[in-house]
Amino acid sequence: MGAWDDAFATILADPDLAEAASYSAQGQGQPLTLRVVRDAPDATEQAFGTGIVQATDVLSVAVADLPGLAIGDTFTLADATVLTVVAQPMRDVTQTAWQVMCRR
Repeated sequence: MGAWDDAFATILADPDLAEAASYSAQGQGQPLTLRVVRDAPDATEQAFGTGIVQATDVLSVAVADLPGLAIGDTFTLADATVLTVVAQPMRDVTQTAWQVMCRR
C-alpha cells in the first residue's frame, strides 16, 4: 500500500467521514460489508428550458475492497437507503478509490 491507500483507509475508518454499507452485484447474491464515503451534492439539470435542482449520490469506495463494479450494482447504507449504480464507475487519479454515481 502506498501513501494514498493509507490516507484513504484512514478516511474510511473515521466515523465522521465514512459509513458502513453492504454491496451486492446487480442487487443479488451474498452482500459484502464495506465502508464508503457518501457525497450528496445537488446537480442542475435542464428540462424545457428550466433549471431543475436534483439530488445526487456519489460514493467513494476503496478499489482494494471492491475490485470490480458495474451499472445496476447496489449499496445498502446503514439507514436502509438503497443506492443503485447508474453510471460506469470511475477510478480516481491515484487508482485508490472508485467514484460511483448512484440513484436512490
